[in-house]
Amino acid sequence: MIRKDLKIILIVVILFVSLLIINNLKYDKINGNSIFDDIKSLFNPAVEKEIVNEDIKEESLNNKNHFDFSEVSIEELKEQVEDIKEETFTGTVAVLHSDDFENPENSKEYYFLQSNGKNYRLISQNELNLVSRQQVEIKGESFQDKIYIESTEKIRVVEDKSPRPDPNSLRYAVILISFLDNPIEYYTHEEVSNKIFGDVNNFYLENSYNMFSLTGEVYGYYRLDQNSGCYTWWNEAIIAADDDIYYPDYDGIIVLFKTDRETCYFDGIASIGSFMFSTSDGVINLRATSIVAPNPNYQENPNSYVADHELGHNLGAFHANLLDCGDNSIPTVNACNHIEYGDQYSIMGVSNGGIIPGRRPYHFNAREKEIFNWFGNFDRQTITEPGLYSISPIELNDDNVKYYKIPRRDSYNSFYYIEYRQPIGFDSNLGNGEVTQGALIHLVMNSDYYFTDRNYLIDTN
Repeated sequence: MIRKDLKIILIVVILFVSLLIINNLKYDKINGNSIFDDIKSLFNPAVEKEIVNEDIKEESLNNKNHFDFSEVSIEELKEQVEDIKEETFTGTVAVLHSDDFENPENSKEYYFLQSNGKNYRLISQNELNLVSRQQVEIKGESFQDKIYIESTEKIRVVEDKSPRPDPNSLRYAVILISFLDNPIEYYTHEEVSNKIFGDVNNFYLENSYNMFSLTGEVYGYYRLDQNSGCYTWWNEAIIAADDDIYYPDYDGIIVLFKTDRETCYFDGIASIGSFMFSTSDGVINLRATSIVAPNPNYQENPNSYVADHELGHNLGAFHANLLDCGDNSIPTVNACNHIEYGDQYSIMGVSNGGIIPGRRPYHFNAREKEIFNWFGNFDRQTITEPGLYSISPIELNDDNVKYYKIPRRDSYNSFYYIEYRQPIGFDSNLGNGEVTQGALIHLVMNSDYYFTDRNYLIDTN
C-alpha cells in the first residue's frame, strides 16, 4: 500500500515530467533535440557533455581574475570615473599582445595590473611603457575592473623584477573549443598533438640547440556561445575545462578555436611571460596563448606558424621589427620609419605580403635567442675594438661564436647585434639570396630591461 503523502509526491513528479515532455516537444520542432536525448546523456558516459554556457559566462564575469581586453572608449571611461576619487594601487604588471598579421596596425598590447588577487585593465590616453613583471605604484580612478590613468606621471616603478626564465621545457594544456551554433570538431586530438608537440616542438628544439622542448596534453571539445565574443572565450574556456585539468600541473595553456574574421580580428593573442588566472585549483600564473585556426588566407591546417610566434611571446619576446632609415647612417628610432613585423627573417616578424602558405618559419634572431638564454658561453662576444672577426651561422649547434654585440657610443646600454644566416634547417627557405651573402644587423634599445626591449632589423641597402 502506498502512503497518501507518497501518492501526492508521485502525482507531482508525473505532472512535472509531463510538462517537461510537452515543452520539449515544442522545443524539438525548433532545435531537433528531445528530452529523451538529454535523459540518455545523463546515463551514457560516452555522450559528450554540453557546457551550460550561461553558467560559464556568469562564472567568468564574477571571477575576480576575469580579464577584459575588448575595445574601450577612453572618453566614455573618463565620464564613468569623473566622480570617482583617485586611489593608489600597487601590484605587478602583466601584458597581453594580440596579433593581426594581415593588418599589423590592428596588433595591440593590453596592460594589466595584478593587485590583491585581481586583474585590472590599465587605460590611459598616453602610451604606457610598462613591462611584464614590473612592480608599480599607480594613482588612478577605478571603475569595475579597469583603472583610468590620467598621465604617466601617475605611475611609479617600484622594482624592475625581470629575471630571465630559462626552463628546459614547458608543459602546455591545449584546450579545444567549438560553439553551440557550430559544433564542428575541426581537428582531432591526434592532429593537434602532432602539430603542437611534434612540428612546433621540433621548431623550438632546433632553435634552442636542443636546450628547450614542449610537452603536454589536449583537452576538449568544449561548447561555448559564439555570440559572447572572442574577448571572453579565453576566460570561459579555462572555466569550462576546469573539471578536467589540474592547472598547477602545467606551465601554460593554449586555447584553440575556429571562427570568422568578423567575429575575431586577431590571429592569435598571447601573454608576454605569464598571466594570473583563478581556477578551482587556486590562483596560478600560466603562460597563455589563444590561436584562431585556420585563417584560409595563409594558414596550414592546423597552423604551426602562429603557434611558433605566439609561444615566442610566452617566452618573453616582442615583435621583430624593421627600421627603414633612408640615408641616415647611424639610425635612431625617431629618425626612421618603424615597420611592425618588418624583420621577415625572424619568426617574431612576418615576411613581405604576410605569412606565405607552406612557408617554414625562420629562426629567432640573435637577440631573441639571447633573451631565452639559449646561447652557451662561447656563442657570443662583445666587440669594443676594430679588427677581423669570424662568425658561425646562427642555425648551427656548435661552440663557435654566433653573434657579436657592438655598444652604441651615443646611447646608454643599446647595442648593434651582428648575426649570420645560412639556408639550414628551418631557415632552408632562405635560399641563396642577399640575406645569406652577408651579416644581418639589428639595433636593440634599452637591453638592460628584460621583456622591455624592441629589436629592429636595420635596412642596410
